[in-house]
Amino acid sequence: MDAVNRGATIMTRRKVISAERVKGLWQVVIQNDDGTSELIKAKVLVNAAGPWVSDVLQTITNVTSKKTLRLVKGSHILTPRLYSHDRAYIFQNTDGRIIFTIPYVNDTTLIGTTDEPFDGEPQDAAISEAEINYLCQSVSEYFQKPLSPDAIVGSFSGVRPLYDELGTDEASAVTRDYAFDIDTANAAPILSVYGGKLTTYRRLAEHALDQLSDVFPQMSKAWTKTASLPGGEGGYAAWERREKELKARYAFLSEDVFQRMVAAHGGNITVFLKDAQSCDDLGDHFGHGLYATEVNHMLEHEFVRTAEDLLLRRTKLGSLMTDDQWRRVQRYIDAHLPGRAHAA
Repeated sequence: MDAVNRGATIMTRRKVISAERVKGLWQVVIQNDDGTSELIKAKVLVNAAGPWVSDVLQTITNVTSKKTLRLVKGSHILTPRLYSHDRAYIFQNTDGRIIFTIPYVNDTTLIGTTDEPFDGEPQDAAISEAEINYLCQSVSEYFQKPLSPDAIVGSFSGVRPLYDELGTDEASAVTRDYAFDIDTANAAPILSVYGGKLTTYRRLAEHALDQLSDVFPQMSKAWTKTASLPGGEGGYAAWERREKELKARYAFLSEDVFQRMVAAHGGNITVFLKDAQSCDDLGDHFGHGLYATEVNHMLEHEFVRTAEDLLLRRTKLGSLMTDDQWRRVQRYIDAHLPGRAHAA
């Protein structure tokens, strides 16, 4: 969203078919979501494909990867709220790893995470029974009331693309730092990113651009360290006052729904809540505090195209929704997507 505001073109759900160097430029063929193809020319490619970074190099660009990637699966579980306050706990586990519990969306607690070697397809990652037992047993070591797998209301898993600098057999010992691999053949660079974490994404991005400074000599100096995300303008110093104002303005929202909305959108909740006086003003209710007016906002401004986009990657409500609620959300998206103005 911030990139769009600064002039970038965001093209979601496009598949890269091929990329080749021609006369000092990259020529990239992409397939649009309607099946048509188009050609894009660029001075530089940045390959930030996460667990697929090596695959993109070798199968799309025919560039040989110089670094080794290690895939490690991490899984989380969701339970009903385990305690009433809003603090997180970090527990030292007997195997030397740490486990955390964090107050999460809509009266739940998020528990994670595991660290297992992974050699399958990243999109197929899912929690195992062993991981469930591991997390439950770890938390039970510390809480007065043991945690049973029967209490779990949802789970999700992801694959970490870690830079395997040492070639160790221990998944937990692989570095969480990042590394770059830049290939400059024929004066058309491709920069590949290995590793990295969400918590250091801004530093990684700035460092990546440093690698390309010779290609873009007019580039400005790094500036994102103190920049606010959309909806968070003013930073922490202004947010406490702003949150109180929003809470008073939309007092009809329950505490859980309000907190989820401001965590996701910050001050931008005014863009879709507008002058609403009650939940009746927010349109269809899909469950767990998700209303049509917020869905419309994400269709228009946040590149949502499917229920999976909205429930797993935007609102984090997917694990709480029933199959019927998932279907209702998808039907609504299908009915309202055509003709909508959007940035992608």
